[in-house]
Amino acid sequence: MFLIISYKRKIRYKQQLVKLDFEKNKLLLETQIEIQEQTLKTIAEELHDNIGQVLSLAKLNLNTFPVFTDMAIQTKINDIKQLVSKAILDLRNLSRSMHGDRFNDLGLKEAIANELKIMQNTG
Repeated sequence: MFLIISYKRKIRYKQQLVKLDFEKNKLLLETQIEIQEQTLKTIAEELHDNIGQVLSLAKLNLNTFPVFTDMAIQTKINDIKQLVSKAILDLRNLSRSMHGDRFNDLGLKEAIANELKIMQNTG
């Protein structure tokens, strides 16, 4: 009888160890995901705020150029304006995809899955 009780206690002890180990690993993974989400949020904010402002300032400066009578020069300036506008839009989209309202609602795993799905659909 003593051996049976001892064996049952040993089994319960091992089960508790496994449960504690599982809880520890779960907490560790949750912490890692939280750190990753915060890092992506910070990067997205920095991209949007810093690089976005520089590109916007560059676009504003381009808009101050007078209209040139030389069509080659005017075409080049218009092309540069379009490229800067595209860069601003791409940066905004990247920033949103890294951290937007949808990202807050879904979490890291689901947001990555959605981004992968969008990429797969575009070929």
